Amino acid sequence: LWSAGRLRSIGWHLASYCTPLLLLDFTTCKRYPGVPQAWERPYIALQRVRLLPMSPPTAWELLWQPVAALLIYDAVFYWVHFLLHRSSWLYRTVHKEHHGVDRVLNHTVTNRLTLVERVSLVLLANESLKMVQAHPLSRSVFVFHFLFLLADSHSNLDIPVWIDKLSFGWIGSASAHCSHHTENCHSFAPLFTH
Repeated sequence: LWSAGRLRSIGWHLASYCTPLLLLDFTTCKRYPGVPQAWERPYIALQRVRLLPMSPPTAWELLWQPVAALLIYDAVFYWVHFLLHRSSWLYRTVHKEHHGVDRVLNHTVTNRLTLVERVSLVLLANESLKMVQAHPLSRSVFVFHFLFLLADSHSNLDIPVWIDKLSFGWIGSASAHCSHHTENCHSFAPLFTH
C-alpha cells in the first residue's frame, strides 16, 4: 500500500535526484558546434535561452558521438571509482552510500548516491559529451543508452542471452558488477569491461 511514509520517501528520492540535475541544467551553458553565440555567456549562470543547432546530426554523428562519449565517460569514471575505493576517506565521505549497508545488489542501488557523487557524475557525462561536440539529439541517445547500461549492471540479473554476452564481453555484466559490490576490489568500470 501507499502509506504516507512511503510517499514521503518517494518524494525525497525524487527531489534529491531531480534537484541537482535541474540546477545543473538551468545554470550551465550548453555550447554546440556550428551554433553562433549571439553573446558571450558565462559557463555558470542562469540559462534562459537555448541556442540550438539549426540542422539535425548525420546518421554517422548519431552513431559515433554517443559511443565515443560513453567510452570517455567510462574510462574517466574507472579511475575515479578506483580512487574512491583506494582512499578510505573518499570512500567513507563520497562513495559508501552507493554500496550501502546491504551487500546484495538491487535496483535501488543505482540511485543511492551522495550529492557530491551525483553532481560529479552528471558533470563528467556533460564533459564527455562536450569533448565529442555532441549534437543535442546525440546527447539524448547517449542518455538513453547510459541509463539502460547502468540499470542493467545494477539489476542483479544474469540473463543467458543478453547484451553482455552478445557484445563478446566488451559490455559489463550484472554479475561482474554484483561481485564488485560484494568484494569491493575489482570491476570498477560502470559500463565496459576494461
